[in-house]
Amino acid sequence: MLPYALIAFYGIVNQEAAKTTGMTAKDGELLYEGVWYGTKGLITRSKIGQCPLLLMAVEYKDPKAYIGRLDRFLRLQKDATAEPTETIRRPSEVSLDLTPLLTVLQQRNRQIEKIRVAWDERLPIIGLKREKDQDGKTQYKATEKTDLTFEDFAFL
Repeated sequence: MLPYALIAFYGIVNQEAAKTTGMTAKDGELLYEGVWYGTKGLITRSKIGQCPLLLMAVEYKDPKAYIGRLDRFLRLQKDATAEPTETIRRPSEVSLDLTPLLTVLQQRNRQIEKIRVAWDERLPIIGLKREKDQDGKTQYKATEKTDLTFEDFAFL
């Protein structure tokens, strides 16, 4: 039995295929919204309590630009006060370090239009912080100096 798991997955919205299928920008938004909220709505005994913790979408300026498998740049760190990893029971017992990912994105920044983020703060994250601007709008910023542009998903 696996009492807790943090599962990373990735996908691609192929702009060229979207032309063939007739996928619109609104369809893309619905896809992201479905990925974020759909997990919460799964009603099976094996999926009770599952919830999305982080969704990042890198939108490129050039449709041919591609980094791929962004999950390979994520690092999971166990909280120093937590039990051994076999006993992790909640997101607060670990931190997700985005620093290697943000470094790679910064290196390819000229190809990136923006990075969209949805983040459940139950998952501590290293390398990214969330702030509210004067109008109360959520903004994300890398904790290290970068030229990356972050945006909140509109469906949040």
